[in-house]
Amino acid sequence: VLSAAAQRSFASAFNHRKESSLPKQWELVFIAALRHVGTIRYEPDLGTGNPPDVLLVPTSGPGLPVALEITAVSHAYLLDRNPTRAFEAELYRRIKKAQLPMGGWKLAYGIKNLEGTTVIALPPKKDLPDLFDARFAALLRTVGTKPLQRHTFAWSGAGTTIQLEYTPGGQFQETVIVGMYSTQSTEDNSVFKALEKKAEKLRKLRRIGFTGLLGIILCDGGHPLFYEDSEMFPISLKRVIEVFFTKNPEIGFVLTAHTQLKNKSLHNQQPALKIWNGSGTDSLTVLLSDLAGLRLPKLDCTAYNVEPVSPFFAGTRGWLDDPGDEFRFGV
Repeated sequence: VLSAAAQRSFASAFNHRKESSLPKQWELVFIAALRHVGTIRYEPDLGTGNPPDVLLVPTSGPGLPVALEITAVSHAYLLDRNPTRAFEAELYRRIKKAQLPMGGWKLAYGIKNLEGTTVIALPPKKDLPDLFDARFAALLRTVGTKPLQRHTFAWSGAGTTIQLEYTPGGQFQETVIVGMYSTQSTEDNSVFKALEKKAEKLRKLRRIGFTGLLGIILCDGGHPLFYEDSEMFPISLKRVIEVFFTKNPEIGFVLTAHTQLKNKSLHNQQPALKIWNGSGTDSLTVLLSDLAGLRLPKLDCTAYNVEPVSPFFAGTRGWLDDPGDEFRFGV
């Protein structure tokens, strides 16, 4: 099924830190599983110059070929819009360079509204260096000369609201967010954007006369919308997919793959699969039932909190926010 070039691509994704590592593992798992419901071709040249991930000819259903795109959605978009990690890494790098105590610091972030989304009141990542100006350098010198006193500092204006406090004798670093940051938009989130990107690729097949079905396999890469009881988002995965279908009627279905179900880990179990029928007809019932019943390998861990640049493969360690955790399939 896989060409030599494709095999090298998968091996590279699994053996190095790449953003494609998690999507590639999901992709390989589904390539293997889909062979049980029909014949498949991986990245077939159909004339668009940008082939679909998989062309499936099912053994059951309406008998039409199915062009499939496979993607995994992480919280990378959320992190990009809330670059607290990059800010804090640079903040504490400078504190350490100034040979100041690493404990006793407290950060308090404000929030702001950005295009229907509530985000942390920080400038874009590219503008973060501007925060460490002469005023901040003066603060570090003051703390250095008066280390037994309490000191406060604030960044404000131009969409930025941050309070920094130093308390002598403290052992820890503390971070608080004054408010709740989340998205209220069904379209301004990485799940919708991933679906739109894949839909645009599949639509090109219609322009060259492809009459088969178009579908997307959307996999859990650690995005909060995959966790049904998530408090981070007031919208739901179901609602995002419904809106996606209204704007992309060419897409017949979306198959979602979950590593948690009803807020419970599926560790040492198969990922949960859910079918979302966007065609509005019952003609796909048999095919969609077969897809929902695909047999996948068991999970070694869930994708909750997974880093967007994590390489995963059976026996290959991944990187998570919590040391010692990993996300991978068993063998």
